[in-house]
Amino acid sequence: MVDDQRTVGAGSEGGWPSDSEYEPTQLAGSEGGGGSNYEPTQFAGGGGVEERPTPKTIPAEDLEGWPPSPPPPPPPPPSPPPDSSPFRPTSDQSNQKPPSPPAASEASGGKTMLIMTEPEPQIPLAWLVVVDGPGSKRGTIFTLKSETIVGRSYGELVLDGDATISSQHIKVRLEPKEEESQEAARKDEEVKEQDIFVLYDLASANGTFVGNQQTYRDEESRIYRHELHDGDYMLLGETTLVFKQID
Repeated sequence: MVDDQRTVGAGSEGGWPSDSEYEPTQLAGSEGGGGSNYEPTQFAGGGGVEERPTPKTIPAEDLEGWPPSPPPPPPPPPSPPPDSSPFRPTSDQSNQKPPSPPAASEASGGKTMLIMTEPEPQIPLAWLVVVDGPGSKRGTIFTLKSETIVGRSYGELVLDGDATISSQHIKVRLEPKEEESQEAARKDEEVKEQDIFVLYDLASANGTFVGNQQTYRDEESRIYRHELHDGDYMLLGETTLVFKQID
């Protein structure tokens, strides 16, 4: 780098040229010469010459391809392979509705199919009524189910007021009864089934007695299994019940 040297003219004050003494001169090579625009400047008031450094230049051939072009964008990620699973619908099938199941007539070859369901068994309307005794309030009515337990501590019907009744005293269950009529016997047909309520004593301490209103307290009326009929009286401990049923 060339040192910056300045020569002060004789007409300057304080060593620097005044504004009137400074006159720019024409640069050498400015008219078609193609020379550098940075040349020494001659001050009008003196013979001093100020030399300024010439900036560095870059050859034109080194400017080819400048500025550099941006790098190309990265390639897109590869698309996933097509799914060949039979459970995945294709683009044509994605908008289609699933086929409706064939009608019953079509599935059976044009014949109507009737599906028969077995009806729920009908429980006959029957109940037990407290007639007398400390087991429960007189007139208490309990509707029988297909199986009913009666006792002092456990069961669907609890008679906790009678200490002589066992914790589980009796069980009343609905069972089918085979009844053969004379006409069916002559024609050798199948027997007819009929549901009835059957009473079982559950090994109670004081036993169970069943009969009509005049005989149910007799010793001969003690039972272990008995088919109940409408109007039967029964004695459990010291409590009397009556069986009622609507045919």
